[in-house]
Amino acid sequence: MSAHFSPLKPLDSVFARVLGIQLSYVNNDGVEIKLEHDTFDKIAREILPASLEFSGIWDEAFLEKLLRHKYSRHIPENAVVWGNAELVIDCFSVDEKRFRSLKGELLLENGSRQNFDIAAVEWKRVGGVFDGHLNLPLFEARIKTGIKPGLGYHMITTSEGEVCQVICAPEKLPKATEKSWGAFVPAYALRSKDDWGSGSYTELGKLSMWLAELGAKTVATLPLLPSFLEDWKCDPSPYSPASRLFWNEFYIDPQHSPEWMFSTEAQKLVAESAAKIAEWKNSEYVPYYEIACLKRKVLAILTRTYFASGDKSRLEKACKKKPKLVEYARFRAHCFETKSSWWCWPEEQKLSLQNAKIDQGLVDFYVYSQMLALEQVETLAADCAKKDLSFYLDLPVGVHSDSYDVWKNPTHYCLKLSAGAPPDPFFTKGQDWGFPPLRPSSLLESRLSHFKEILNHHLSQASLLRLDHVMGFHRIYVVPHGMGADRGAYIRFPFEELYAVLLLEASRAGARLVGEDLGTVPEEVRKSMDVHLLSRLFVFQYEAHPSKEHVVNSADSNTVATLNTHDMPMWAAYWNGLDLPDRLDLGLLNATTLLEEQETREILRKKWIAYLHKTQGLDLKPSDQDVFQATMLFVAGAPSELALVTLEDVWLEERPQNTPGTYMERKNWQRKCRLSLEEIQKDVAIRSFLNKISFARKSARST
Repeated sequence: MSAHFSPLKPLDSVFARVLGIQLSYVNNDGVEIKLEHDTFDKIAREILPASLEFSGIWDEAFLEKLLRHKYSRHIPENAVVWGNAELVIDCFSVDEKRFRSLKGELLLENGSRQNFDIAAVEWKRVGGVFDGHLNLPLFEARIKTGIKPGLGYHMITTSEGEVCQVICAPEKLPKATEKSWGAFVPAYALRSKDDWGSGSYTELGKLSMWLAELGAKTVATLPLLPSFLEDWKCDPSPYSPASRLFWNEFYIDPQHSPEWMFSTEAQKLVAESAAKIAEWKNSEYVPYYEIACLKRKVLAILTRTYFASGDKSRLEKACKKKPKLVEYARFRAHCFETKSSWWCWPEEQKLSLQNAKIDQGLVDFYVYSQMLALEQVETLAADCAKKDLSFYLDLPVGVHSDSYDVWKNPTHYCLKLSAGAPPDPFFTKGQDWGFPPLRPSSLLESRLSHFKEILNHHLSQASLLRLDHVMGFHRIYVVPHGMGADRGAYIRFPFEELYAVLLLEASRAGARLVGEDLGTVPEEVRKSMDVHLLSRLFVFQYEAHPSKEHVVNSADSNTVATLNTHDMPMWAAYWNGLDLPDRLDLGLLNATTLLEEQETREILRKKWIAYLHKTQGLDLKPSDQDVFQATMLFVAGAPSELALVTLEDVWLEERPQNTPGTYMERKNWQRKCRLSLEEIQKDVAIRSFLNKISFARKSARST
């Protein structure tokens, strides 16, 4: 127990249970870590319903106030129905004058209406909830309506005027129809003869079409969401976006805009910048800020060209798809103009920019840029669909605290908490990811409207969507500001409502969902994923261990199987143990544990070579390339629904794209591919190997 531990007070545990704060969790060593009072106090203040005024004291009087607020409604804000089941409403009450009958109208999504009238509602007392601290009984009732509403979002209105959203979703997503393969690469890392020093939507499109020719069915990349790339803030991390509701303007290819051919000014500026572009192209890492500055100048010219044309049809189309586009543009323009975060703005501007004086040309620039980004992403997704290629996107678990989303929806986020992870063998002090988690009570009170927006943005283009940190739909570890990451706690989320929205929206989009369930994940999470047929991840580096008979088990049929992820060492680095000294340098290993890890890795290598020799005839003294190809063919031959090859592994890249737990110490999210698209496409060995992957997947389909 740490020196700063402050034990819970008698009422704390009751408040914690009511608010959904876990009283303890078990760490990787099997030790129970208990919630302390100081942590409870800071977290509880943040996750209280935004509309509830806090007394400042966690006493019986406020507990009663909280409970009467929590159970003030006759029916909940949301009810979930799975498949063709009957609509059943679970109700709770602390009121002795509980309703005995219920009258209401169900407005179906298709516009039709059904009335219901339920008499003799039977209530049961729930015992032991408040541990004798409060003489306030809790009752529950399960009301069966006899109505089967069918898939969709429906609304109940009771005779008392209460409204309840009914989310009727398919219980399961369809299974994958074939055993396919695909390739992963970060968009920024792509290089071509036409790039400006970084990949763009154009390079991602070219790669996608080439993969489709080889028989791939998926192209996967990191989140394609906006980033802050200005002089006041330059943060290229795709997992800390400026919004989860729009596309990244950085990846726009200005030369593929309709205005390019009409703008000699823009063409002249790019021609004059040829020397700079050549320098950026030759750079090992993406110079985000420099490229963004040039694109800003070019796009500003194209913006004026577009608005001078008088054509409003494209903008009207974009605004119809993105009703908040202009507001987002004003927000980004004001950030750029003031060189500041919204946290520093006057109180009036924290609430609204309606009266703020913002340069209209700057607003037009962001409007045009976002319109163009939307058009180029749509073209990319449509081209993939024509080739029967799944566009695999990634939904990050959070959003930057300076983002448009948090500014627009401050009551939906816990502004004084950061999401993170508890201490583990890799991160002994825990992790503080720096972004605010969603507020569970606001999710329910708003009928999950903000979450629907975020999800629909991604599913509008993605046919395969990876859910980063899928455990976060059940619970998430949060760290109060000003406290160490080892002093956080878990808060729970309304997972049934979240899953219902996930499945309903994915089924309507015809998309598959993949949950990132790596590491220590509670059994309840994987159980829910299996029940609803969300695909899981199988990652060789996580699964392999010399204690297993054959080092690693085969991937299951409901998985996306790969050798690594963007947060892991590249295959060549892992195979040769290059990641271990790096972990020592970062303080994640000491001299003793380094030797232990190196010995374990050496045993693993020997056992794995022996297994591949037995099953594939691999030479007992193989080259790194031979081991990689044999290992990837092992993954491709498994019954997983998708085998995903990290493209850079094919030429044995050793440097990672990201080193978790580091910021300025490492050049994360910046390294380019060593080979250009043209070099990749001309490389006979690469094409030959990917053809072998394609053949292995065809063989897996027949088993």
